[in-house]
Amino acid sequence: FYLKWPWPFQSVKAVDTRIRLLDVVGSTNTTRDEFNILVTLSAGWKVRQNKKSVKRFLTALENVGQAERAVRDEVVNARQSLMQQIRLGDIISTDPKQRERYERFETDLSKAVQDKLDKAGYGLVVSFVKVKQVAFDKTTSEKVFKRMINERKRSSEAYIQDGKDKAQQIKDNATLKKE
Repeated sequence: FYLKWPWPFQSVKAVDTRIRLLDVVGSTNTTRDEFNILVTLSAGWKVRQNKKSVKRFLTALENVGQAERAVRDEVVNARQSLMQQIRLGDIISTDPKQRERYERFETDLSKAVQDKLDKAGYGLVVSFVKVKQVAFDKTTSEKVFKRMINERKRSSEAYIQDGKDKAQQIKDNATLKKE
């Protein structure tokens, strides 16, 4: 319990310090290998649980709506700058070794957002920034499908050539036995 003066002299503002979830809808970003992709992110944020941070929050942002806009803006800026530094395979891959790069991307996003929020002095903490969804725009989809088709053609041509080589070997063996 704390003593306080009546309303006109002193008031109490309650600040919720639970983690809040924010979805940041994807916008077209270009990767280092020049693929245009849409990345939707989810960010968990909250007000730090100390007097100094709560005071900063109340003076700089005043309410949760403004704080959410500030976090959203920083997530969008971090996404734009980091997307230019990674390759498409760092986010989308079936190779288990690429998981490390994917996790590093999410960690770098969190750090970049937190650094910007600390510099702004909002008293906010970003608990996590995670990739929620990745989608391709039309031109990138066409490129990916062309690449898949070419890979399958190369694979089928290798099988066909292997079959022709084996057939020729069988014919040569049969001709040799005949003679």
